[in-house]
Amino acid sequence: MTADLYEPYLIALDVLLERLGRDQASAADALVYQQRLQENIERTRRYGDNENRRSERSEIIELLNRLSNEALGVDFNTLVRQARPKPEQDGDRAPPRKPFEPETVLIRGGPFPMGSDDPTLPAWERPQHTVDLHDFRIGRYPVTNREYAAFIKDNKAQPAPQGWFNREPPPDRLDHPVVNVSWYDALAFCAWLSAQTGRGYTLPSEAEWEKAGCNSFSRSAGQGTAEVATTNRYPWGDTLDAARVNAGSSGTTPVMAYPAGASAYGVEDLLGNVQEWTRSLWGSQPAQPDFGYPYRPDDGREITAPDHLPAQARLVHRGGSFKSQLADLRSSARGNALPDSKIAWRGLRVAMHDA
Repeated sequence: MTADLYEPYLIALDVLLERLGRDQASAADALVYQQRLQENIERTRRYGDNENRRSERSEIIELLNRLSNEALGVDFNTLVRQARPKPEQDGDRAPPRKPFEPETVLIRGGPFPMGSDDPTLPAWERPQHTVDLHDFRIGRYPVTNREYAAFIKDNKAQPAPQGWFNREPPPDRLDHPVVNVSWYDALAFCAWLSAQTGRGYTLPSEAEWEKAGCNSFSRSAGQGTAEVATTNRYPWGDTLDAARVNAGSSGTTPVMAYPAGASAYGVEDLLGNVQEWTRSLWGSQPAQPDFGYPYRPDDGREITAPDHLPAQARLVHRGGSFKSQLADLRSSARGNALPDSKIAWRGLRVAMHDA
C-alpha cells in the first residue's frame, strides 16, 4: 500500500466499528486491531515501508477479515473497497496550477461537528454543533514566501513583509509560510491570485478551516460520495502529539515539515507554525466575541471585501503558531486580531469557491 491508499483502510475500520454496535466482544477486538493498524500506518508514513511492516499489515487485515466475516457476513477488504472514493470527475479537479499558485484540496460539502463540548475550554468554542457547508477547496499548506513573492513582484505598491530584503524573501526560507501580513494583505493576495488565474480565491471561513481539519469522516453507502466528519479534536486524531506540529519553538518551519499532522482530507500544517487569517468576524472586544456559536454562515460574520468590514472589527485567526504551547493547540481553538495587525507568527491559507 502507498500512503494514498491508507485512508480507505482507516475509514473501513470506522464503518466496521459502527456496524458492530453492541457486539462488545467483537468491537473490543476490532479496537485492538484498529490501534495496531494505525500504528503500523503511522510508522510507514514516517519512516517508509519495509517487508516487516507489510507482513504486519497483512496479518492485521487477515484478522479483520475473519472478525468481519463472522460478525457481519462480509469481509473487511470489501469494506475497504467500498470506502475508496470514486475517481474525481472533471468538475472536481482543480485546473492546472500556475507556478505561484497554492496547491488546493477538495473538501466535499456536507455536515460536520464544529466546536467542542469540553467544559474546560473557553465558552466561545462551545457547544459542539453541526454545520453544513457546500463544496470548496482549501490550500493544502499555508501560503509560502515563494508564492507570496510573485504577488509582491507583480504589485510594486504592495509593501513587502518585514524581514524581506529588496522585496525578496530570505532565500533559505522560501518554503516557510509567509508572515507579517495583515488581513488586508491576505485579501489583496487572494484578489490578485483570482485575477491571475480566473479562479475564485479568498480566505477560508472559520467553518471551512475547521472542517478541513477533521481527523476522520465516513461515507454513507446510501449517499454516494457524501462525507460526514465524525471527530475533530486534532487533525490527525484525538491524542495530542508533539511530533506532528511546530509548537513551543523559536520560529517557523517549512510548510511540508510535518506531514504526520495532516487531516483526513490531506490538509497539512493546520496547527502550530503560523496562525492563519480567516474571513470570519470575531467582534469588537478581544475577550468576548460578538459572533459566537452556533456558527451561522448567513448571519453577517463572513466578510470577503475590506470595504464591508465594520468599524473596530476584529477577525478570527485559527491554528495557533510556533509560539503556542502544545497543550493550547486544538482544532476548535479561536483567536482574534485587528485587521491591520502584522506579526511574525501569523500568515494565511487560501480557499477557493466555484472553481
